[in-house]
Amino acid sequence: FVEASAHYALKTKRPQVMMMHFVELDAMRHIYGYDSEEAKTALKSYDMKLQNLYTLLEEESLLENTTLFVLGDHDQIPVHTAIHMNSIFKDKGYLSVKKGKITDYEVYCQSLDGSAYLHFGKEVSDERKEEIHLLLYRLRDREDFGIEAVYGKDEMLSLGAGRKADLMLEAKNGFYFQDAHDRPALLKRDAKALGTDHHGRSTHGFDPRKENYQTVFFAAGKGIRNGVILEKMSLVDEGPTFAHAMGTVLHDTDGRILTELFL
Repeated sequence: FVEASAHYALKTKRPQVMMMHFVELDAMRHIYGYDSEEAKTALKSYDMKLQNLYTLLEEESLLENTTLFVLGDHDQIPVHTAIHMNSIFKDKGYLSVKKGKITDYEVYCQSLDGSAYLHFGKEVSDERKEEIHLLLYRLRDREDFGIEAVYGKDEMLSLGAGRKADLMLEAKNGFYFQDAHDRPALLKRDAKALGTDHHGRSTHGFDPRKENYQTVFFAAGKGIRNGVILEKMSLVDEGPTFAHAMGTVLHDTDGRILTELFL
């Protein structure tokens, strides 16, 4: 439907800028696994969509004046075990529940899948914060537990994390966080069961500095040099680069214009 809508818009509206978001690969990796046949089929479907787009642009005499970018917003990592920090906090008395709902908390875990934000309650004491820190460090140091790193406020902000959280946790490969407070602290998923979106056989939300955890970026068409290879870049470089391609500027950005791409 997205592809058909885009083709219709190109034919009838001649937009100066168009963005298309396809989600098959993301969904298939969540549900069936990172290297599953379903994921490979989704990749092939992307190839066909790109080919169909090129064909349409050529038929509509638009190809010569089109600059095309193809990108992904994240990769995924296969996972086997969910971490339920709120269950631990509830057992420690840091989090109160009534009729299945959280009514008060001294610390609360907000899942980001491969990582998680921790929020302190408004009335939590410094002594209790220190107690929670020590708990987190003990869990991080356990080989059988899934916490890889505990980030304080300053380090979080240096990584571009949300400003409202107080701490941040990073999961080890194979582990991911969930918000539930009524499940075991560690819950190994059924390897035979299909996954669900975000909580499946593979997921994202990890620290982008992890090894073998990159996505793709391609550029072609009007104003783009042939044969340029980008050894390294960041997602935040894309906004200023797209703005440059459109003849304008994004001010005060974290990223840079990928000037080496342009003629």
